[in-house]
Amino acid sequence: MLEFDKHLKIIGVVGIPDSVEDIDSIRRDLNALQEGGIDGLLIENLGDTPSSYRGDTVVADFFRKTLEGIRAEISSKFGLCLLPHRPTYNTAVFQIAKDFGADFVWFDTLVDKVSPTYTPRRYEPLEINPNSRRILSQKTVPVFTEIQPRNFYRMLENKSIHQSAIEARRSGADSITVVRHDDCKEQTLDKVRAIVGPTYPLGITGKLDPTNVQQYIGRAQYAVIYGYFRERGTHDRRVNPLRVRNLMAMVK
Repeated sequence: MLEFDKHLKIIGVVGIPDSVEDIDSIRRDLNALQEGGIDGLLIENLGDTPSSYRGDTVVADFFRKTLEGIRAEISSKFGLCLLPHRPTYNTAVFQIAKDFGADFVWFDTLVDKVSPTYTPRRYEPLEINPNSRRILSQKTVPVFTEIQPRNFYRMLENKSIHQSAIEARRSGADSITVVRHDDCKEQTLDKVRAIVGPTYPLGITGKLDPTNVQQYIGRAQYAVIYGYFRERGTHDRRVNPLRVRNLMAMVK
């Protein structure tokens, strides 16, 4: 588990494409983040994106195989996210976390029913309707979850972020992450803080960069950064070591 204090912890994301076995590129991203002084890592497959979505059990096996190739080089605290959040994958990710010594498991959604609007038409529409009680009954490590996830998800319920925060907290999630997007105003983080209490680990993610990340110091325990750390700030590029070092120096 990450140790939270008055400093804003920065978690960098290592993305694993489902359809490309490129251990060397993944390893370079991993090392660039760690050498840049990152506080923690989130290792996730890209299993719910248009270019890599596959609805079979090969995904979990590939995820495990990739971790076998990079585990020896992981020196930071790290968590795992296995997408999409199917019941079989939920079981698999907890076992994988236990086998590889992960510090936490990450769920894009734990209490909200959602559907990615970008799922390719050749696949059946992907609806995620998680059963938080069933998921957390399998917990082997702490669970971090987003609420009302990223803005490329279409919410299927008329539900307030206040309701989602209460549900996630009561369900037994060990941390909640608020996602910055068009429908999530800056004061949303403070509203969620009022719900979960002053000591509960609360994170922020979504289009974070040097122009905005500092405003969350003292308000959130951690920030999850993906796009900014990559070349040109584009999510499908490789990690740029200079971007990592610059942001970490600024936050520290």
